[in-house]
Amino acid sequence: MNPRHTWAVAQADLRERMRRPSVYMTMGVAAFLCYLTIIGQAEVSFEATHGVWNSAWSAGTLAVIGTCYLTLVCFFVVRNGVQRDEETGVGKLIATSAVSDFSYLLGKGLSNFVVLLAIAGVFLASAPLLQWHHQAGYAFRVWEFVTPFLYLVVPAAAFIAGLAVLFECHPWLKRGVGNVLYVMLWIGMVIESAM
Repeated sequence: MNPRHTWAVAQADLRERMRRPSVYMTMGVAAFLCYLTIIGQAEVSFEATHGVWNSAWSAGTLAVIGTCYLTLVCFFVVRNGVQRDEETGVGKLIATSAVSDFSYLLGKGLSNFVVLLAIAGVFLASAPLLQWHHQAGYAFRVWEFVTPFLYLVVPAAAFIAGLAVLFECHPWLKRGVGNVLYVMLWIGMVIESAM
């Protein structure tokens, strides 16, 4: 594995992805979810218990909603990098170059991860607005604000980034069967975590 090759693949894929409208539409939907949370139309509660609107609860609320959004919707936004290279013929050029398979796939995974973190940044930026809107009288604490995102969103983004590459590399998972299987797995994980 050559780190320069991995970085070059990740950088090229990220540039191409950030030019696509689907990423910005996904950010727009994320902003709308944040708006619904701020006005009280979406919330997080644990067995009919609701937290106080301090930095940790505000950030935790948006981190949970953001994690659900990243793991369901954004999986389908990032899972087409390898397929796009196959369709455009770029994959054949890369196959004849010095880039190893591992470097190529790791670069695609890193690109997916950065795109997912960019989308998650919408939730992170909205958390102070959520606390400010409820004006519960608690001071804004940066570490309490960042911690839920570090523990929930970042690992979820890394997992989804790698899983999207895995689904693209398997012949049965890269088409409709993979989509159905992923949604069923996601629903199963949500039901299991709710119990």
